[in-house]
Amino acid sequence: MTGISNSLGGSPLSTEPLTPLVATRRLRIGLNLLYAHPRLGGAWNYIEGVMQALGRFGSENDYVAYVHDASRPLVPDLPNFHIRSIRASGQRRISRVLAEQIVVPWLAQRNHLDLLHWFGSVNGVMPSRVASLVTIYDLKPFDEGIVRGYALRDLYMRSLTPHTARTATRLLPMSQTTASSLEKWFAVGEKRMQVIPTPIDERFRPAALDRVAAFRASRNLPPSFWLYVSHYYPHKNHRRLFQAYAQLRRLRPDTWKLVLCGRTYGADEILNQWIREAGIQDHIVWLSNLPGDEMPILFSAATALVFPSEYEGGGIPVMEAMACGCPVAASEIPALLEATAGIAVLFNPLEVDDIARAMLKMATQPDLLVALGKQGLARVQSQRPANVASNLLAAYRTATQHHPGEALE
Repeated sequence: MTGISNSLGGSPLSTEPLTPLVATRRLRIGLNLLYAHPRLGGAWNYIEGVMQALGRFGSENDYVAYVHDASRPLVPDLPNFHIRSIRASGQRRISRVLAEQIVVPWLAQRNHLDLLHWFGSVNGVMPSRVASLVTIYDLKPFDEGIVRGYALRDLYMRSLTPHTARTATRLLPMSQTTASSLEKWFAVGEKRMQVIPTPIDERFRPAALDRVAAFRASRNLPPSFWLYVSHYYPHKNHRRLFQAYAQLRRLRPDTWKLVLCGRTYGADEILNQWIREAGIQDHIVWLSNLPGDEMPILFSAATALVFPSEYEGGGIPVMEAMACGCPVAASEIPALLEATAGIAVLFNPLEVDDIARAMLKMATQPDLLVALGKQGLARVQSQRPANVASNLLAAYRTATQHHPGEALE
């Protein structure tokens, strides 16, 4: 397998050759997957990518996965992965929290783990002899405040995140943007963090032309189209996108159709109202949430991705689009500035005119589309599973070199 980097102070996205660690004993690593549920959207995709990367490149360790029925499929079917099923639901927050705070820590000690990886942005509140590593997706309840409709979730995060920041052996933010927020809000030092970005699987690469043509025909898609991949949440900014697209059509009536891919989560009425208000109902194509193996073909078929989100922890669809050679227009917010590394047409997501300007620029400059597509392919190589797994395995090893349960200063 690829060697594990022993240089945790450098860039987590470095493409420099990885330096192997000296061979050491096998670790017994717990994976708390009770947080995982398909309705999470981006967080589910992140966890799925990390689990697949561990399955491919983590054979040096043994893993104990704590799951419920929905998260069980995430666990690789390999001899060094052991499943412990827990009666809890990823959608029933109270039962899940109780299981995470009481059952999982108890099992972690009973199963003689070296460390426990928490995938839900918080760790346990009770003292434990087992080292804890915590994946942090974003700090939206702190950066943006409590969101109406998500108050219970946000209050839970605001209550437990400070404790996690103090007590976790190591924090694993999914982006440098999230790492900066941890430093800003909780004064977490660099030595206690390792950025573990989303692994971009090798299936996300330009699809063959015949597969793209067959996909377009099967989904009744036009030869050219804008694409927005996002489930509906208030911060995903659908209304301003519709308004900007309507403005673009007034400037350029022959512009491409807008294809939306993602779940609406019961917001169909308000989304359709916004579409009617913008007068673009004849130019919108809705796709249901596609199977994972069709997403690379969708990105390959799109003429450009437009991503107007107001807030992101990592911006997974942007990276997946770039990996497939799809040019990107995106919000100039910190996480997307980091994800695109300048290989995108950027806009202010709060200004309809600016979104329309960016879309017009891409629609009228075919050479720009070609250049962005080629540059994006090179950008994502550092986030292929082998590189991400190497950094994660190194973080595991580093955490065990300190007293279990003690924050790594």
